[in-house]
Amino acid sequence: MAFKKGDGEEQKRMVQERLDAIEKFYGKVPFITKVISEEPELFIAHSDFAKNLMNEPKHLDLKTLELASIAAGSALGAEYCLDIHLLQARKDGATDGEIFEAIMVGSYMAMTNGQAHALRRFKEMDKKE
Repeated sequence: MAFKKGDGEEQKRMVQERLDAIEKFYGKVPFITKVISEEPELFIAHSDFAKNLMNEPKHLDLKTLELASIAAGSALGAEYCLDIHLLQARKDGATDGEIFEAIMVGSYMAMTNGQAHALRRFKEMDKKE
């Protein structure tokens, strides 16, 4: 939705409504969300995308989505994302075993990604000499 310059109050209202909904859903507003909310036009689009993807998935149940988020956060080393998604996974019914396994899968993917890049370069090194 495009806004005109005179729509500042409407943007502020929409931003605050979305921040309130995020806090209600997660129990807090993540840092990056707070920072992005300082730019209302960008934040409104960002929050629409995030809500559709993370809060109202079409093909995954919320627990599975949170376990995928944990695996991705583990692979990326995204500790602040993990803070949010570990708690949310518990709220959505994930067991400690499921959470642990998601962490291990993500960590394994990160490890093998590094190995794949390094080992390919290592094997290509002989071809270049």
